[in-house]
Amino acid sequence: MKITFIRPHMTSRRAADALEPLVFGILSRLTPPDVELVLYDDRIEPIPYDEPTDLVAITVETFTAKRAYQISAQYKKRGVPVVMGG
Repeated sequence: MKITFIRPHMTSRRAADALEPLVFGILSRLTPPDVELVLYDDRIEPIPYDEPTDLVAITVETFTAKRAYQISAQYKKRGVPVVMGG
């Protein structure tokens, strides 16, 4: 199984100094070791929507909600389950 974690950005502009949110470290530690994990930070890199994954987990804040829904829609079109929280 492969889980893709995504940190959405609120604009299309890329940042050079974005820090990884603590939530991804916590979730990766709680995930069984046989599960493959990958993190994409929309603030600093493009999201490879065509990369195979079994589940997408998106962290959402009020100001990133619109972008999170856009990202979610791309995965849902491919039939990939998406969970969001924040």
